[in-house]
Amino acid sequence: LYMLNSKVSNIFIIILLIAISVSCKKDNHPEVISISEVKAEPTYWSAEISGRYGSANDILTTNIYYYTEDKSNVLMKEVSVDSINFYVNIDGLEHSTTYYYYIESKSTHSSITTEEYSFRTLDPVMPDVKTSELVFSSVNVAICGGEVVSEGTFPVILRGVCWSLDGVPTVENDVTTDGYGTGRYTSVINNLIKDTIYYYRAYATTEAGTAYGDIVSFQTMVVE
Repeated sequence: LYMLNSKVSNIFIIILLIAISVSCKKDNHPEVISISEVKAEPTYWSAEISGRYGSANDILTTNIYYYTEDKSNVLMKEVSVDSINFYVNIDGLEHSTTYYYYIESKSTHSSITTEEYSFRTLDPVMPDVKTSELVFSSVNVAICGGEVVSEGTFPVILRGVCWSLDGVPTVENDVTTDGYGTGRYTSVINNLIKDTIYYYRAYATTEAGTAYGDIVSFQTMVVE
């Protein structure tokens, strides 16, 4: 009976040692972070990045780094974690632009840096603008105009004509401001120089930028 009890005790001790050994091995080899199902859902000015952790135990931080092709300005944003899912919304992007990004995540025992991903923000439809022919010109005044046929993706917040002495006028040159929205409008150009060739065209501005009509030229009169 003594020998039987001794054998039982020895077996119990062996089982206990095996259990301790397995437990130590688990602690020495913690589960490594993995990230999958990464996707981007871009708009004109932003993008939501989301994905899943293969293991989300003891996640300390997850950050996304994003930039354009030249990598001149790498920005970072912290990612929100919801159970095994993560997501982040990136604002302040430029429309019609390709962005690149990667994700870094750290846990108590390991870390991971993903491959590089990319997305392109949406392309807005610009306004359809037409330049009207010259109605009248004198020594220092000209009357012309334009038409916003359609606004595109965003409302037209400013419209008019721009003009310059070179062949490609923009809103960085002299401009008239003749309302907003769609429709025809008349523009009056003042303070011109006599006997001079000018170039003008209609413009329409939205959140997405400025669209232009065709360029028209005219020459002011020499005398009244």
